[in-house]
Amino acid sequence: MEATDAREVNNIGLTDKEQLKYVKDKGFVLFTYDDDFVRIVKKENMKHLGIIYCDQRKYSIGETIRRIAKIVETEKYKDFKNKIRYL
Repeated sequence: MEATDAREVNNIGLTDKEQLKYVKDKGFVLFTYDDDFVRIVKKENMKHLGIIYCDQRKYSIGETIRRIAKIVETEKYKDFKNKIRYL
């Protein structure tokens, strides 16, 4: 499993739509605390390779990582396409 963040790839100034295009072009599933990504893909019926969304007030960082790891371990990459997973 590979993971990166917007800072590592110098994407901090990109719009949400540009971020979504970047992760799709790179073949990534997007993990985010920002529900704007969820709204955009739903409103515009935008195709994507998957989004994992977490309300950051709901879980600690450790619990968030454990939940993401469980999803990654139990689900196939191809099953994420155009789906949103809520932690």
